[in-house]
Amino acid sequence: EVKKQESVTLCASIYSDSKNYAKAEALLSPYLKQSDAFALQCSFSLAQIYALQNKIKEADSVYSSLKNKKSDRNISEEAVYRRGELFYSVNDFKTASSRFSEYTMQFPYGRFYDSALFYEAECQSELQQTEKALLKYELLVRNFPASSYRYPALKKLCMLYRQSQDYPAALSYARKILAEYGAQAIDDKIDIQEKELQKLAGGEDVRIVEKQTEYENAGALTTFEGRKAGTELAELFAQDETTKQQAVSLAQRILPLQKKNLEQEHEFAAKNAFFLASY
Repeated sequence: EVKKQESVTLCASIYSDSKNYAKAEALLSPYLKQSDAFALQCSFSLAQIYALQNKIKEADSVYSSLKNKKSDRNISEEAVYRRGELFYSVNDFKTASSRFSEYTMQFPYGRFYDSALFYEAECQSELQQTEKALLKYELLVRNFPASSYRYPALKKLCMLYRQSQDYPAALSYARKILAEYGAQAIDDKIDIQEKELQKLAGGEDVRIVEKQTEYENAGALTTFEGRKAGTELAELFAQDETTKQQAVSLAQRILPLQKKNLEQEHEFAAKNAFFLASY
């Protein structure tokens, strides 16, 4: 009997992997009405097959029927988690958030707790529930130092605090990411963010800080895109008396290079020439 069950499970998996879902469902169907552990496994497999076909309502219904099956806690637990994952996969963040929250309350020491916590925070972030999302990300970072979700959670904390204009908090997380993840963080340009956040935490204009980064990343004086961004940066500097001299200095460096390529850069060359003439 055990070998027969293993054969059914294997064949259903093969059919499913080859997208022959109808055959997989037909193979599992005779076992669904039984009341043993194998029936639960078949039901769980059926829910997964529905999910692969994007049959959200059907998959959720089967998972829901499994969530209170105390005879197999592992299947019950995973069914609750997969309900959240199911709705997250179709961007129904409100329902997904509720499902992940159900999991964390029902299984506080569960196998998927850190994952559910992360995706609940992701849902709340998508729903513009920033304060709730921050609390979830921080709980994950604090309580699950070895989680694979720690790094993306730290990045989201940095991003959300920056968006909320809490630059000191964002800077703290940027530095934490760099300290813990080194080369990976640099590959994700966290070092550039850290430099920007230092300036923002010091009170510099966010428009100028972001435009400076754009200017440098575009090649500064050496490329057309860099000189274009530099011209826009000079315009921002010129709006404040305390940075107007920086605008003059930058425009004076850019204009001679633009004059060498007037056919392409005449518009931005004109802006710099007009500014310098009126200064």
